[in-house]
Amino acid sequence: MDEPRIPIFPLNTVLMPRMPLPLHVFEERYRIMISECITAGREFGVVNASGSRLQNVGATAEIKSVIKEYDDGRLDILTFGAERFRILEVFEDRPYLTAKVNMFGDDASDDEEALADALSDAVATLAEFAEVTGTALDITPLTDIDAEQLSFLIAVTDIFSNDDRQGFIEMTCTVERLEKVSEAVRRSTIMRKAVREIRHVVGDSVDISHLFN
Repeated sequence: MDEPRIPIFPLNTVLMPRMPLPLHVFEERYRIMISECITAGREFGVVNASGSRLQNVGATAEIKSVIKEYDDGRLDILTFGAERFRILEVFEDRPYLTAKVNMFGDDASDDEEALADALSDAVATLAEFAEVTGTALDITPLTDIDAEQLSFLIAVTDIFSNDDRQGFIEMTCTVERLEKVSEAVRRSTIMRKAVREIRHVVGDSVDISHLFN
C-alpha cells in the first residue's frame, strides 16, 4: 500500500493529537491549501518549523469550522489534531509543501496497571499544581479521559517549550510520556511553591529571578 501524500503547513508550534489549534491563514499559498482541503474534505499536516528547519514528525489537522472569512481572502479556522506522522519525503511541486508520510500512534503494549497508575498520578499532580497556582481546575472530567489524551493535554500547557512538545509527540509509549509530563508539572509546582514562600518573606519589591536561573 502506498504511503499517503498530504499538504504540509509549517508552523512555529507543535500540534498534539485531539488538541485544538485555531489558525489565522493569510499567506496566499496556505489560503490555496486550506481551500483545497475544505473542498476535498481532507486533513493537512502541521509540522513544527524553526526557520527553514522542518521537523520530521508532525500531526494531521482536521478542519472543524471556518470561523471567519475576510474580504481579502484571509481565513480564521478551527482545527483539531488527528493522527501523528513521520515525513518520508518532501515535495515542492505545488504552491505549498506536500509530503509522503507514514502514520503512527502509541504502542499498544503498555501494561494496564502501569497506565492506570500513571493516569492517577498525573491527575493528582495536576490537582496540586492547580492548588498552588490558584488555578480554577475541575479535576473530575480528567478522570474520564484516557491516559494518552491526558498526556497530550498536559503537554500543551505553557510550562513546556516547543522542543519539549516535539519530543512528546515523537514518543510512542503512553506511560513514558505521561510520566515525563507529570514530572515536569511536579517540578514546576515545587518551583512555584518556593517562589511563593520567598515572596512571603522578602515581599514583591525584591527581584528574586536570579535565584532560579
